[in-house]
Amino acid sequence: MGDKKPLVKGKLQFIGDFEGGNLGTVKSVNDFEYEISLRHDTNAPKYRLWFHFKVANCKSGQRVLISITNFSKQRSLFRDGMSPLVCSSSRPRWERLPPKNCFYYRSAKNNYSYQLSFVFVFDREKDTYAFAYSFPFTYTYQQRLLSELQAQELPYVKRHLLCRSVQHRRVDVLTITEPSPNPGRRKPTVMICARVHPGETPASYVMAGFLNFITSDHPDAEALRKEVIFVVVPMLNPDGTFLGNYRCCSLGLDLNRMWDSPSPATEPSLCYTKRLLHEYNKNDNVDVDFFIDIHAHSTARSGFLLCNPPTEKDQAGYEKASLFPRLLGQHARDFSLDACKFCTDPCKAGTGRRAVGEMLKNTLCYTLEVSFFPGGLEASASHNPTTEEGYMEFGRQTACAFVDYYRVRGSADRGLTQS
Repeated sequence: MGDKKPLVKGKLQFIGDFEGGNLGTVKSVNDFEYEISLRHDTNAPKYRLWFHFKVANCKSGQRVLISITNFSKQRSLFRDGMSPLVCSSSRPRWERLPPKNCFYYRSAKNNYSYQLSFVFVFDREKDTYAFAYSFPFTYTYQQRLLSELQAQELPYVKRHLLCRSVQHRRVDVLTITEPSPNPGRRKPTVMICARVHPGETPASYVMAGFLNFITSDHPDAEALRKEVIFVVVPMLNPDGTFLGNYRCCSLGLDLNRMWDSPSPATEPSLCYTKRLLHEYNKNDNVDVDFFIDIHAHSTARSGFLLCNPPTEKDQAGYEKASLFPRLLGQHARDFSLDACKFCTDPCKAGTGRRAVGEMLKNTLCYTLEVSFFPGGLEASASHNPTTEEGYMEFGRQTACAFVDYYRVRGSADRGLTQS
């Protein structure tokens, strides 16, 4: 075999074969322009939105135009000022590209479909750069966070293996509550899950912020744990997350349309989550008050809740279903009460909210959507909703809404809630 030719410096190398990565084909138009087509979801050609790829072998000061040409969704927050994220091996913190350098437009070369183009200048030759649609949150990172929490050996946190995914990855469930001094007293139960859609990574940051607060020694968290059982499934689709899919699992299934009759063979995380809910519902010492499934929305500018219409068709039923959205609206800056709605859209059949609502008639079921690019308020030194910390703050604020819902209060000032 002959010797390989050395790489010409400045001939960019595009890399997508890593956990959570997504890159399809790359075409070098010239020395200054590259066109990318995204790999579609595994076994699901119609889903192409999430991207996460790396670029190496650059020259210092090299300016390029990168275009992503085959998004499956045409409506996009790129039209409203959102821009891709970038980091590098020497600067690992994700930052947004300047919006003035990004263009989302109909391309005559691409049958007038929308494409995203952005200009970028590589400034450090030795660095490898990474670009992403939103803040990555991998399966491995989730496992590390759960292991760190488990290592604290908190008496009120129990981690269990709910099941294994199709590709044999862990689906974990956390049970968070203080042991009750009165074993016969009924306790309300709240189930919260996330990442049924793997590309909706902000949902995992919201979940992380919620868990950070609810497992902390904050007086309100302690008071809440004494009154409530929290059951948390932080990652329902570990295979799709690992593979870098946007919406589907490894079999090409949109799991959030499969909740009605999930199979333990093809949708094990949904099947065992429903079984767990059924077991709690049969327990005479438990009231399953809430089921909340956290998502991220690709076109909304603020967070909102989708709610099931109440089974009680009188005013009291609607008041009961509307209370938690109102409380969350009081705490979360990036949440719009006006955007919340009672939803019976036929295209949402098979979602967790709808299926669990049919199974547990007295349980309040919600889909919590957070925006990929919240735009309710200008970013400030104290609050920037478009960062990992901003999403985690939303999770803490969600926990504070439960503090108010259950009317528990610690002995010290909360300090984490927003008026």
